Amino acid sequence: MIVVTTPTGQIGRRVVELLRQADEPVRVIARDPAKVRGVDVVAGSHRDPAVLRKALDGARSLFLLVPPDRQSTDVTEQYVSYARAAAATASRIVAVSSIGRGYPEPAGALAAAWAMDDVIEASGADYRSLRPAYFMENLLAGAGMIRDEGVFPQPLDADRPLPLTATEDIAATAARLLRDSTWSGQDSVPLVSPDDLTPAGMAEVMADVLGRPVTYRQQSIAEYRSMLDGFGLSGSFVAALTEMARAQNDGVYGYGRQPAARTGTSFRDWLRTSSIAATPEGARTRVRPHS
Repeated sequence: MIVVTTPTGQIGRRVVELLRQADEPVRVIARDPAKVRGVDVVAGSHRDPAVLRKALDGARSLFLLVPPDRQSTDVTEQYVSYARAAAATASRIVAVSSIGRGYPEPAGALAAAWAMDDVIEASGADYRSLRPAYFMENLLAGAGMIRDEGVFPQPLDADRPLPLTATEDIAATAARLLRDSTWSGQDSVPLVSPDDLTPAGMAEVMADVLGRPVTYRQQSIAEYRSMLDGFGLSGSFVAALTEMARAQNDGVYGYGRQPAARTGTSFRDWLRTSSIAATPEGARTRVRPHS
């Protein structure tokens, strides 16, 4: 039995699908069981050790992903609280963190994910920390502007290469590790796409795929913060995302990075099937908390 958290989210849902395709028995933890079909469900939050203990009864592995909380008053404590619950109840964990661990400056939501790693590792659990780069899916928040106006805005330096990861590759790696009973101990698994693109280079790929001009526009940190404030996010969440953007501009993803084969989905292939290259419906997604 494998226990999966966030089964209605983009990554967790795909992990469940891949495990079921492999005929693995799956149990999920969900706040709203009515949203989940076809698997054993334990109602509640995986922030609650009692819920986790119930879900882990007879299970061999846990997939942990900290869900975004747009109204969080302390993003680091949010990550740590989920980690404490998992560390107290699970002996074998695969979790989604981020590359860049070891960066010496404030890193917002990235540092919160690394704090999660610290807690789980201190427990002695067998652990695989998935460390993706910048989620390609983060770009979907601006899909309409990219597709309809030909403008690609981000608070990132135009000419600094930005390592990328597709969430499909995160889910596939998680499912593979959850099914594999041969590993033990603690290690990290960096996930970086084959691309070596700057934001300006990404705009060029967008223009080629869309068949019309796309111009990259670097937002100032002040502009970015103002945009986030307009989404109604908590001050803590805005600060975590703003610090993350500053760290990305400082090359955070180059810190503490293990050599990683650049495999998985290319940016061009991801873009072709995304809502950026499709119809306007479904172009917007939630702001993601890390990576």
